[in-house]
Amino acid sequence: MLNNSFYLCVFILLSLPVQANNSQWVEWIAAAQVSVTNIDNLNLSAFNNDKVADNRLAISTSLGRFYQINSTSRFHLALDLSTEKHRDTELLDETAYGINMGFRHKFGVGFKVPYMQIGVNSIWHDVKADTWSRNISNASIELGQHFSDRLFLATELNFSFSNGSTGPIIIEDISGNPFDQDHWQATVYVDYIIEQNWLLTLNLGYRDGDILSACNTSNVDIVWEKETINAITKDDIFGGCVYSLKASAVTYGANISYALSNHAALDLVINVYSGQADMLDYNGKNLMLVFNYSY
Repeated sequence: MLNNSFYLCVFILLSLPVQANNSQWVEWIAAAQVSVTNIDNLNLSAFNNDKVADNRLAISTSLGRFYQINSTSRFHLALDLSTEKHRDTELLDETAYGINMGFRHKFGVGFKVPYMQIGVNSIWHDVKADTWSRNISNASIELGQHFSDRLFLATELNFSFSNGSTGPIIIEDISGNPFDQDHWQATVYVDYIIEQNWLLTLNLGYRDGDILSACNTSNVDIVWEKETINAITKDDIFGGCVYSLKASAVTYGANISYALSNHAALDLVINVYSGQADMLDYNGKNLMLVFNYSY
């Protein structure tokens, strides 16, 4: 978990006074999001007979500041807060809090000039089922460019790692902490303005590294026979075991966004995950309705 001294440092940076002659270079970040998501494989099981589907309500907010370094570069620092509630799987309900920061640089002046953005964040997820609580951190680099008034293209490379608690050891010499894991993902994004107020976003990605899956007790032996498990422990949420292993996946999705005003938008989003370990497939799909507000 992030320590208190770090949050004190963040608070001091956010509250620093700004000199009058530099005030035009500072902007506040104040954004909120409310989403409803239908998830067809919440436990990311490899077996059709124990996949769990559920609906989730999530509310999040981000508060912080931009600091303009010069005419082409700026830095941001923000606090992130969120909560999630599940209709059926209440033990996965959570609150989360953490920080994100980033540096963005445009390689010149002008609308079609490409940019680079580097970002890091660290979020503590406090889950109702204590064994699922963990800290997740990300580091990313993104390159993007507008090619016309309507078309924008970006590519991102992201590295993620998480730290969780150890559960009961159920297999000798195998770790009981499947929540310690890492992966990397490369993603390409395309934005296209269909017409005024309407934006279409498509994404295609490749992910490689650890995945987290849960299955009932009848399927654990099949996983053990076919896959190399990195860690496994008992699970109170899905009635069996939760484990981690290495897998690769193709991810793809689409987002159609309608601008309600200069500050608010309504999005319909679909994201698909198609993963493959040594022998088993790990697939899932999410459908989301999202309301976004940005000050």
